[in-house]
Amino acid sequence: MIKSISNRSKDILHALINEYILNGEPIGSRTLSKKYNIDLSPASIRNELADLEEWGFLYQPHTSAGRIPTDEGLRYYIDSILVIRNLTEFEKEIIDNSYRGSTFEFIDIMKETSRLLSDFSRFTGVVLAPKFENIIFKHIEMVKFRKNQILTVLVSKTGVIQNKIIEIDEEISQDELYKFSRYLNELLTDLSLKEARKKIVAEMKKEKNMYDWLLSMALKLSQKAFSSEIEDDIYIWKM
Repeated sequence: MIKSISNRSKDILHALINEYILNGEPIGSRTLSKKYNIDLSPASIRNELADLEEWGFLYQPHTSAGRIPTDEGLRYYIDSILVIRNLTEFEKEIIDNSYRGSTFEFIDIMKETSRLLSDFSRFTGVVLAPKFENIIFKHIEMVKFRKNQILTVLVSKTGVIQNKIIEIDEEISQDELYKFSRYLNELLTDLSLKEARKKIVAEMKKEKNMYDWLLSMALKLSQKAFSSEIEDDIYIWKM
């Protein structure tokens, strides 16, 4: 990839990508000449576009069409051309107030973040959730919900919370659930959820000879609790 291009080429690439973001269609030299303050004729702009295409920043879907940015062109735009302003103190305060003292669950945090991005940018806000299995485990609580249901609450080191209802085949008392939680908190604290799952499987292989019913049940329930359903979710907030 070319690390440095002329300012003129940068201006044209910048204008083309801006127009493409607005319309989502191939952009021609005449459009750039009419809508943007580029001191070049359409023919000269075409020559610049041809160079940008040769360098891998643009491509032409077919001969008679305009050009659209490639992944490489978009990356260059973000890294070298796009000007990112600092947040104002007022905007920082809005962000702080949006999260301060909240009891948001994981999904709520992602939705709120996409909303804030949309409000500040005046465009659609898009947030890609982190893989939940990489989050560091801090605490688990198990609460009797109904006769054959248990509510598990997973808390991460960063405060992310995931609630999950687990179906069970036999009735378990709340006192037993407290014991399960204490045991799992001692066993799994400071592990990622991915590591925790591996640890649970390893412990379950040993439990036949080493653990009583109480610990065996705790491991079985935790295996269900740690099966994540939040993987690579995308949260979108439209203006």
